Amino acid sequence: MERNLRMVLIFVVSVIFLTGLAPLVVHADFDVDNLFIINEPSSGSAGYDFIVEFASDGTSLSTLIPQTQNITGMRRVAFDSVSGHLFYSVSCWSDQIFEIREVDSSGALINTYTHEDFGSGNISFVFDSAGALHIANNGYIFVKQPGEAELVRLFELPETGIGDLEIDSAGNLYLSDPFVNDTVYKIFADGTVISYVDSADGIDNPYGLAMDGSDNLYVANSAYNKPAIVKVTNETQVSVFNDKNVESGILDMTFDNHGMLYVSNRSQETIQVFDANANPTLFADAEDGLDDPSSMAFITTNSSCSTDIEPDGDVDGMDLADFAVHFDSACLAELARAYGSGS
Repeated sequence: MERNLRMVLIFVVSVIFLTGLAPLVVHADFDVDNLFIINEPSSGSAGYDFIVEFASDGTSLSTLIPQTQNITGMRRVAFDSVSGHLFYSVSCWSDQIFEIREVDSSGALINTYTHEDFGSGNISFVFDSAGALHIANNGYIFVKQPGEAELVRLFELPETGIGDLEIDSAGNLYLSDPFVNDTVYKIFADGTVISYVDSADGIDNPYGLAMDGSDNLYVANSAYNKPAIVKVTNETQVSVFNDKNVESGILDMTFDNHGMLYVSNRSQETIQVFDANANPTLFADAEDGLDDPSSMAFITTNSSCSTDIEPDGDVDGMDLADFAVHFDSACLAELARAYGSGS
């Protein structure tokens, strides 16, 4: 295939030189989705917590936050596409540390966020499409606006346990309560809170939540009882998504850009991937470095490849000749497609 692509490039260079065609700009963008996972062995008093990185094919890449930082109580992680930074929570009862930390792509600490009303219990959070960070902790909803260092308390919640927090395209929040009421709450922007689904709908110790591109909510029953994962449409129709191949202990779920559902299971020490028909495949397990996994976050990096090497806003024969020397099969494949080659 690469040989065919090289032949396409040689042909294009020849045409430009021999016919004097106007220069063309050939530019391609592609996404690189890496998955960051919090390992939380401190939940079983078995060590310090850390964050590991995986490529989209399940290859273990690196450790972003090492165990040598001696962090306990690390639970939730989320990616801020505005700043390009990761945010993770620390709820450490022994040291009375309840805060959110922002780190860059190297794991270096950028900022720490807390509030006088933060207290014991989980801290869960989610970013909206505008980059505002919505937070649930200690019976309240807080928000951090993009670029702001202050957390603002918005309103009080009913008595509830804090599990996972999700958001739909309209800005409504969804909070799972695995500890007190076996309920997933829907929280409107004005502070109105309703019971969205509960035990009468087959909800049993709900923890991990995930929202697909059509605002359907997926709820993981973290107890042993089945079904393991239920789907709730935006018309509140509840159905079983998966009732096999998954045991108790699902603490987080997330969708990738291709509609695949990733499920983090602490008791099995696995990350499984489910397609639209709920067929599972194993993404990673303990042999790949998972150790009591709790939360996951995808980072999508937009990379660019261009044949405008100089750059001067166009592509001429010199650009293409240089591109051929510095052969890049991914960019060359895009170039071939741009000129109508099937392969």
